Amino acid sequence: MVVKDTSGKEETFSGFNLIDLLVKAGFSLAEADPVFSNKLIMLADQLNGQPLGKHKGPYRIIIPDESRHALWIWGVQVIAVGAVKL
Repeated sequence: MVVKDTSGKEETFSGFNLIDLLVKAGFSLAEADPVFSNKLIMLADQLNGQPLGKHKGPYRIIIPDESRHALWIWGVQVIAVGAVKL
């Protein structure tokens, strides 16, 4: 997926659709569920054909259609999903 960095330079991320991974694990996330939104949230593992590297990887969460990268997350190592008791 080609996106622009904060300086306007185009970069190519590759990885996985986060909602697809959650569905395979038996969970959902309304913010990324196609029933509620057409927003893609990617769990990226490569930038311009190379692994993200130890300082910014191994994974990064990116949201390509965001006008600012405020919700993008560097250095993702684990995504823990579970139920919350109220």
